[in-house]
Amino acid sequence: PQHLLELPEGARVRVIQSSRIEVPVTWGVFRPCILLPGDFFEWAGAERRFALRHEWGHIVRRDWIVQLMAQFIRGLFWFNPLAWVGVRRLTLEQEKAADDFVIAREEATLYANVLLKIVERVQAKSTPFPALPMFRKGSLEERVRAWPVPSSRTAGWGHAARR
Repeated sequence: PQHLLELPEGARVRVIQSSRIEVPVTWGVFRPCILLPGDFFEWAGAERRFALRHEWGHIVRRDWIVQLMAQFIRGLFWFNPLAWVGVRRLTLEQEKAADDFVIAREEATLYANVLLKIVERVQAKSTPFPALPMFRKGSLEERVRAWPVPSSRTAGWGHAARR
């Protein structure tokens, strides 16, 4: 099933599949890895494509290096609530940036629908896993609200005012 991955040509990334997770995750600094759920190849083609592009966005941006540094700093300042808030905010911003990586190349509405399907699947299984906070309703809503929206006054994409 390796040909179903649709990663960029020449991508230097390990891909591992595990039945112990519900959503794809990325890790690794020098040799990045994408860990896929056990049922990943049963997902619809668009779901696989978007999930892989999202994870590839994390790899391209080297989010793991930044996350390691943030975790180290939080460890040094574990007693300060701002350290905890900062890491949580950084993680959310990394997710938004990976979303931007996807919607720069794909239709945002379709991607939002895919994210909702993944959330529904994860919530149905209700398996605890570190990546799941990114799929809480508030986090997901904040991520989607950050996306550019079509502007009625321009032919291209513009940022709409948020209420």
